[in-house]
Amino acid sequence: MRNILLLTDFSQASLHAARYAASLTSQVSAFRIILYHSARPAAIAAEVPFAQAYYESGADDSVYRELTELKNELLSLAYSGTIVDIYVDTRPFIEGIKVFIKEESIDLVVMGTSGKGKVERVLMGSNTVAIIRECPVAVMIVPPKAMVEPITSVVFATDLKDVRESTPVHRIKWIAALFKARLSVVNVSEERASVDADVIREQRDLHDVWTAQGAEYFYVTHKDPAAGIMEFAEAHDVQLVMVIPREKSFFDSFFGRSVSNELAYHTTVPLLVLREKGQSVSA
Repeated sequence: MRNILLLTDFSQASLHAARYAASLTSQVSAFRIILYHSARPAAIAAEVPFAQAYYESGADDSVYRELTELKNELLSLAYSGTIVDIYVDTRPFIEGIKVFIKEESIDLVVMGTSGKGKVERVLMGSNTVAIIRECPVAVMIVPPKAMVEPITSVVFATDLKDVRESTPVHRIKWIAALFKARLSVVNVSEERASVDADVIREQRDLHDVWTAQGAEYFYVTHKDPAAGIMEFAEAHDVQLVMVIPREKSFFDSFFGRSVSNELAYHTTVPLLVLREKGQSVSA
């Protein structure tokens, strides 16, 4: 994981996410952090034609000053030798990020979630969903209350659907090994249909896939699967939850307006959103 892209709008949420990511560089051996600021907010970018992106010296003075201050702070937090660069982009928000990821060989995108007013939460949720839907690489969502601490335990949340065909096993194994973390696999469902033949088959495939990895398995019943996943993580001292967003319901449950107890904004556990095995998003 050599190149990490940090999305910042200078909100407290994005600053916390940046500090969190910088603290992880010693664990993931990151070579480069790029502070990315979009000069085209997502709300107005859709109808704006592509413009020339500009790098450091072309940025507005106030934006450049804030980015430089943040850059210096992250250099003090990051692993020795980590490079921190600045990029201000005038291209449309999502399109600019996708192109930049391809151009700079980005391995991971990190962003925060806001815990402030209701309107801001809806906008942040919308931006988060848009990035997760379109981003061709893994996205780490860092909640405002996430503790800045080493990752020693990770959990992969599965929906028990097409386990063998869709699970990016090698990627998940690599992430757990990268952090030298204990790996758990959890399935949270509204009803525990243990006698269903399809469920039994998927459970068997799940165990076949992970047996050699020494993973622990958990099956949990919860009326709200998204809330159940994050509650499981907090109860088991997990520092990172990995998920694959395969259906629209995933986005609604984690980032939609109907999230029970405003889950996405009150959890303390970062969420790592992975691409489904074989899935790609064109830039």
